[in-house]
Amino acid sequence: MIVICEECGKKYRIDPAKIPEKGARFKCKSCSNVITVSKPEGTSPEPPLPSPTQIPAQEGEERPVAAEPAEQKKPTSIEKSQKPRQKPKGLGLRTKMALLFVLIPVVLIAVAGVLYLWQLNTLASDITNVSSKVVTQIAEDVIQQNARAVAKQCKLYLASHPKLKKENYNNDQEFKKSAVQKVGKSGYTALYELPGADGIWRTWAHANSKIIGIDMSKLKKPLGRNFPGFWKVYTGVKAGKESKGYYTWKDADGRVRDKFMVCTPIKGTPYVVASTTYLDEFTQPVKHMEARAKKYLTNTRNIVFGIMGGTGIMGGTLILIILIVSIYGTKLTGRIKSLTDVADRISVGELDAEIKIKSKDELGDLAEAISRMQDSSYYLDIRKLIEHYQGELGSGAIYLKGPGEEGAIFFDKEEILDGVLQDKNGECGGKTAVKRLMDAAGDNSFVIDIYGIDPDKIYFWANVRGAKKIYKNLSTEFTDLEGLIKKMGAEKLTGYIDISINNGEESGLIFYSNGEIIGGSYSRGKGELNGSKESQKLLIEKTKKLGGVFHVSEITLTKGKNAGEPIEIREGSSSNVLTALEELLGIFERMISSKKKIKTDFNTLLKKKFVEKADRYVFLDPFAGEFRYLDRKITFSGDASNETLVNALIESVEDLAGELGILPMLADRLAPWSQKYAKELEGFGINY
Repeated sequence: MIVICEECGKKYRIDPAKIPEKGARFKCKSCSNVITVSKPEGTSPEPPLPSPTQIPAQEGEERPVAAEPAEQKKPTSIEKSQKPRQKPKGLGLRTKMALLFVLIPVVLIAVAGVLYLWQLNTLASDITNVSSKVVTQIAEDVIQQNARAVAKQCKLYLASHPKLKKENYNNDQEFKKSAVQKVGKSGYTALYELPGADGIWRTWAHANSKIIGIDMSKLKKPLGRNFPGFWKVYTGVKAGKESKGYYTWKDADGRVRDKFMVCTPIKGTPYVVASTTYLDEFTQPVKHMEARAKKYLTNTRNIVFGIMGGTGIMGGTLILIILIVSIYGTKLTGRIKSLTDVADRISVGELDAEIKIKSKDELGDLAEAISRMQDSSYYLDIRKLIEHYQGELGSGAIYLKGPGEEGAIFFDKEEILDGVLQDKNGECGGKTAVKRLMDAAGDNSFVIDIYGIDPDKIYFWANVRGAKKIYKNLSTEFTDLEGLIKKMGAEKLTGYIDISINNGEESGLIFYSNGEIIGGSYSRGKGELNGSKESQKLLIEKTKKLGGVFHVSEITLTKGKNAGEPIEIREGSSSNVLTALEELLGIFERMISSKKKIKTDFNTLLKKKFVEKADRYVFLDPFAGEFRYLDRKITFSGDASNETLVNALIESVEDLAGELGILPMLADRLAPWSQKYAKELEGFGINY
């Protein structure tokens, strides 16, 4: 039986009788793809045959290393064949900006330039062509009118000189003035006779006396190929009608040019007046105009193409546009990516993610909206938020402020330590404050600030509410503030001095932990803690100048259950399983950290994937706080079994690696790990 790997095409020869009823699977040696083989129908059980490794492989085939019975449950494995589909991405913003502001405008300008030149060329051609036709028509009319006028003059002269013989027409200067007249610059008129009985055409008045009286058909040889055109017009008056047309004529300087001739019969006589001239004498100005138009068109085309080709103003403008679009597009996409990253981090519980965009445009509005969402408790489960930051920070406080009420909840990595709430009805603390804050945060919109507090200081702040006054109403009349500060330090006070200046117009606080000043505040400040000597000096000077009253309170540090039950971290999963999963995530984290193209940090990517998987594996929800991975250590407090936990982690890693395009590389990196924990993985139905 031949089995072919669907991924790489490698062939394997397998004995069908050796395949179990449930089927078998093995890993391709070339691409690591898991190949599942089903038992062919109709194959009856037979005695055991040699294993596939003992069957000789034919040429082009390869034996599998091993074949294992297929499990009923769906295996979880990191394979290329299981690479999750990635959502197709469209064009990026910078690409769209380049298209909209660079490529499309350039194309439109180029098309407009080509259309402009085409229209200009068409206009110039139409003007010159129409002008040439008009001038040609005018020239033809002028030549025709000239022929008719000369014919009338000759008729009058011949009528008044009936005895004048035709042989003397060219010698009679008066007649010749009428018969031979100048047409244009080089044209002229002439008089010739219709053929008589001998059929010969003769000219009797002409500017060239050498052709007077000769047989005009003998000009065929000297005129050569120009003769037929001339002769057609010359003899076209046979029927007594006017004849006109074009023919070519060779000048004395050898130039061959077109001439136009009109032949008009002289009524009542056998004579004909021919009026001819070179037509270019009339059309020459038009041709000069056409040449100038072509020159201007060529210059315009060169300028336009030069501009479009980047050799002039347009080139510089395009470079400037590209630079502007590139720089602005980079900044714009950078800010959008920054907001996307912040949104991703918020989605996996990092509510302290910093939004650095401060622009006053629509992106600034979007940043403010995300910031409001980030700060608002309306979108949060405060209980899950505390659980999340117990894992992230270890110890700290959540400060909530809403319309008419504000409060704080203190926690360490194991439990909620205390809470305090102040509203229009007064102040309360402990479990009552915590419960009311959690309930109110879900119904109202609070602005939330989260503070990380050093584990050594968290119990101090959590117990401030229960502080007891040990000294009351110490007046500056009898007590010096500077001396009191030193005295409390010497007594190793854990507590604070409450300072009222000038009958309560100003105030201040100085906090101690075991005699050491750890902070302070002043009513003119912005509310932040400030333990500097300058602040203490200012308070001392104010009390000396304006007078004051001091109250000293002592805090008893208790690591107890002031507000709620501690959040216990159960070790429900075996240490061996957690160790294996820590190594798995550690390998994956090192891989991602080494990839410069992956900009987002590993924890954010992993938490985002956990959020996606939370519907199926609730304990992966970062806000649930049941599963935590920090500093390559796993803490798990959920109820899920080891098998569910392992499958959830491997499935998440597999999906994330597939989306990042590093699934084959991860499979190679995990080969030693899978061998190390082969027994544990096999027990969970996982095969690499």
